[in-house]
Amino acid sequence: AQNLAAVLATKLVLGGGSVFLAHDQGLLGDTEQGAAVLHRVLGALPPAVEEWAKYLRLQLPAVPNVNFSLCEAWNSGVQKSSSALSMAPAKSYEYVCKGWLYIKNLAKGEH
Repeated sequence: AQNLAAVLATKLVLGGGSVFLAHDQGLLGDTEQGAAVLHRVLGALPPAVEEWAKYLRLQLPAVPNVNFSLCEAWNSGVQKSSSALSMAPAKSYEYVCKGWLYIKNLAKGEH
């Protein structure tokens, strides 16, 4: 019971700290704040990785130049999710009608 309490407390502290940090850095704000955080992270990440590589004496390969827009990928995912959710009532109605027709035909002895 004591171990469970310690694990639960650790999880609560880490979760609460994560939410606080996300709010403090502006991740839970509007689009402009999120974009500003993304630019700060993209600017700070390469020097941090380089510093840790030197500290650990690792020889890392050069980072390839990938032409990928995180914002476009995110927007695409949001649009697909919204589309699927907006079509859900019509599709569920269609599937219920097909299922009901199948059960009626099965009851009549037809396939």
